[in-house]
Amino acid sequence: MGNRNPYRTAIDPKTNYLYWGEVGPDAGEDGENRGPRGYDEVNQAKTAGFFGWPYFIGDNKPYYDYNFALKKSGQLFDPQHPINNSPNNTGIQNLPPAQPAMVWYPYGDSPDFPHTGRGGRNAMAGPVYYADMYADSETRLPDYYDGKFFMYDWMRNWILAVTFDEEGNYEKLEPFLSHLKFDKIIDMVLSPDGELYMLEYGTTWFAHNPDARLIKIEYESGNRKPQAVINADKTAGAVPLTIQVSADSSLDFDGDAITYSWSTSEKAETGITSAQTSFTFTTPGDHFVTLTVTDKEGKQGTATLQVIAGNEPPAVKIDVVGNSMFYWDNSSIDYEVKVSDTEDGSLAAKSISPKSVRFTIDYLENSEDLTLIAQGHMQDPLPANLASGRALMNESDCKACHVVDNKSVGPSYIDISKRYEKDPKAVSKLGEKIIKGGGGNWGETAMAAHPQFNKSEAESIAAYILSLGKPVEFPPGPPLKSKYAFPTKPQTNGVYVFMASYQDKGGKGASPATGRDMVKLAYPSFQAEDYEEASTGILQAEMEDYQGGALKGIIFTPGVVHIGFNEIDLTGVRRLQISAVANKKDMTGGLLEIHADAVDGALLGTVEIRAEQEGNIPKEIWCAIKPTNGRHKLFLVNRQENKGADKAFFVDRLYLSNQAAEQ
Repeated sequence: MGNRNPYRTAIDPKTNYLYWGEVGPDAGEDGENRGPRGYDEVNQAKTAGFFGWPYFIGDNKPYYDYNFALKKSGQLFDPQHPINNSPNNTGIQNLPPAQPAMVWYPYGDSPDFPHTGRGGRNAMAGPVYYADMYADSETRLPDYYDGKFFMYDWMRNWILAVTFDEEGNYEKLEPFLSHLKFDKIIDMVLSPDGELYMLEYGTTWFAHNPDARLIKIEYESGNRKPQAVINADKTAGAVPLTIQVSADSSLDFDGDAITYSWSTSEKAETGITSAQTSFTFTTPGDHFVTLTVTDKEGKQGTATLQVIAGNEPPAVKIDVVGNSMFYWDNSSIDYEVKVSDTEDGSLAAKSISPKSVRFTIDYLENSEDLTLIAQGHMQDPLPANLASGRALMNESDCKACHVVDNKSVGPSYIDISKRYEKDPKAVSKLGEKIIKGGGGNWGETAMAAHPQFNKSEAESIAAYILSLGKPVEFPPGPPLKSKYAFPTKPQTNGVYVFMASYQDKGGKGASPATGRDMVKLAYPSFQAEDYEEASTGILQAEMEDYQGGALKGIIFTPGVVHIGFNEIDLTGVRRLQISAVANKKDMTGGLLEIHADAVDGALLGTVEIRAEQEGNIPKEIWCAIKPTNGRHKLFLVNRQENKGADKAFFVDRLYLSNQAAEQ
């Protein structure tokens, strides 16, 4: 008991210990008289126990006993003697001592577990590996991982291995396969041969991701087979569809030369052996391109690419007037959603209904890493009930007998939709037919039964089929062209996300395609240590502030040194605020120049940071910025000569202002 949102459990096959991920609350900072910020946890249960929620989090960090009616905080809860005095409690009041989490980490950096990184979080538990359970396998994981437990995070795309001591207690945490790039690992299991299988969800939340995949990880102690990788300029379009493909990203881990062989679902061997080639598909439908790479010892790796011919994906674009990266309190922005599709037409021509475009504006809190923000929140282009039906149908055997708009073994989905479009009981009728099967309605071919679906699931599939060939309509949302006003109340730790999507009606023999766009507007403040480029002479540093806390930032040394940030939209920016420290004790100060596009690019502003203060109290220093539109690289360059000290000044954070003078 005492779990908030347990996700992905695992049982140690030898000890029977239980492991699980625990998705924590969203609070990005500790709340005064309320309690600690949010943490995700990975827990270990050797026996039944109470794991703290909602009184404690992480390593039993306590919350205050808060009276919501009076809006007053009482005492901190006691982990050794937790009491459940809720008026809704029907069980015991005196709870067992709370069990702390095994691993815990917040949105920001974790001093306790630095390998967990920072950003969005979604902790999950993987398996515990024992080498002797797979003794006869030549491809099992290395013996180094004997007895180790694998944990992973869906948002942060890492896998970490946990080592235990002889008592089965946590000892250390280390990265696993950190050189590989994953895309939202959603599940993980060991095979009977001790190989690791993983499911990757893919880039976009709640969507039919073309980059979702099943991965098999096996260990080879000798010559390793090469890895085949296909890159393509496009994977969908109207016929005739010509795609350019490349095997240049394929590699051999032992450095051996590799040869290439291409095939398609229409032709088992094409005779093409070059690393780059092209294929043209003239028949509508789903096609597959396969690449096989072979090393000098004959070991092979393969990769397959799905290509959908017959339907050009729609183009969706959110245009904003003004800064496309940041927002300012008490300001506004003009926006317009534009949609066009080769087969369906466009919003502008009124051949696409505004009701069939899904558009939302949301504010997401506590998103510190701008490269990860909203990565997991892109919406599906269908209402939830239809998206659920589509997913169930795609996982079933429906495609063996049906396609979207052409007769196969059974009728096309479009024909089914048209036949039942005026029948108010169509959903229940088709749902029952999906479960029980039958024949006679569309000729002599019988439809197989699907007893694995319950009534609700079958009707969800039926609703999706009946929606095909028709414009999908959504409940009223924000207008597709308007002005959005940001609130006057400061929102300093999140991002506004504008999202639009449209699913077209499909093409001949091809499934419907989806177009999406997303605009993210973040608060214009970011940490100096999050730079993308730095010269020699930039030092990562932590300084104790005047309250005894830690300031994390960078130190500029004397001389010509710089940091750089990629793709910063400077539209509307008039001043830069630098939170800096230059104490007289051990710093010289400096002359800070702001440049666009290059270290010696256009000079946007200059400000002197004087070493005239005592202690490490950050000082907010303002620098006027020359008006500049569009996205540019932003460079901060110190050009102070060396005056005998090894530090010039410390920078904590930066803030871009749209005000020419302080308001």
